[in-house]
Amino acid sequence: MNSLARTPLLLAFVCGFGLTGCAELLGLNDKDFSGDGGGGTTGSTTQSGGMGGSSTSSTGTTLSGGTTSSGGSGGTGAVGGAQPCGAPVDITRLQDEFNFAPCGDATPSLESRGWHFARKEETYPPTAAYAGTQLTGMELEISLEDTLYWSFGEKGQLMYKELSGDFLVVTEVNVTDHPKLGLPGDLQSGAGIMVRAPFSSLSQVGNQLWAALDLGQNSLPDTPPYGPQLHISWQNPVNNADCKSDRISISAPQGKIAVCRQAGALSFWYFENGSWVEKTGTTYGDFDEASLPTLAQVGLFAYSANGGGVLVSPKGVVGAFKYVHQYDLTNGCDPYDYGE
Repeated sequence: MNSLARTPLLLAFVCGFGLTGCAELLGLNDKDFSGDGGGGTTGSTTQSGGMGGSSTSSTGTTLSGGTTSSGGSGGTGAVGGAQPCGAPVDITRLQDEFNFAPCGDATPSLESRGWHFARKEETYPPTAAYAGTQLTGMELEISLEDTLYWSFGEKGQLMYKELSGDFLVVTEVNVTDHPKLGLPGDLQSGAGIMVRAPFSSLSQVGNQLWAALDLGQNSLPDTPPYGPQLHISWQNPVNNADCKSDRISISAPQGKIAVCRQAGALSFWYFENGSWVEKTGTTYGDFDEASLPTLAQVGLFAYSANGGGVLVSPKGVVGAFKYVHQYDLTNGCDPYDYGE
């Protein structure tokens, strides 16, 4: 059986450092791959081929790559063993292996599989920066080239599906700097899972209700621990104007994480040393779980926070997600009991 431990996290005091609240916590402000509101451009999504030129599938679809693949039943061929972009998927569930060919822009390909993008649906600050997505045929990459985050007065990147009631969501993510050369270099950054009240009830900037779990990096001045971290972050407009974050040091910002909702309560899980461990924080008890609606936006996000005019290089972050799995609860919240 797996071991279960509860490890207290350190409260991130960010309000006194000239930083933008959760900017250093949940820096996600995505321009989510094109859409309305201020200057976003379509994200890069065309998959590069291998050696050789383009190839043609048995259905006559021209693909980028060096091999010729046969089309599935009723679908187009895919490159390098990836599924065709139209491969069947339950669009109502947070279940995706991200192993399909991009078929052009990643956003419509993902939308056809039931994904929604907050940046395309809501009013964002006009200065909100851009976030891109890319489907490599093996994983989903969310790329942020500049400061992007959720906080009071800010909205960030989020791709989601609406889930109702209890659920367990598991993903595996690797977080790097934007050039993908090493650890993120911004003040605080990461990528992971977010649970948020629907925008229809919280459509105004700053009036946000959400909780999130991510793997990332911390370089905040005078705010240890430093280095790779796991973050439990949240914002509750009822009793807190800005967001909070509980943080714990980890060996590297990559691995498996999970968020569970059972009887209205959220729990946060991290796979370390061969076992799933439930993580708790010193500030998360202040989050008003009762205000989170039964129907919530649950999905993947990335953020990069550079606040207070502090110059950090390189800015940005890349969150590479291998998959996301959703389970209906039958035996509590431990992902081990569901085969993860």
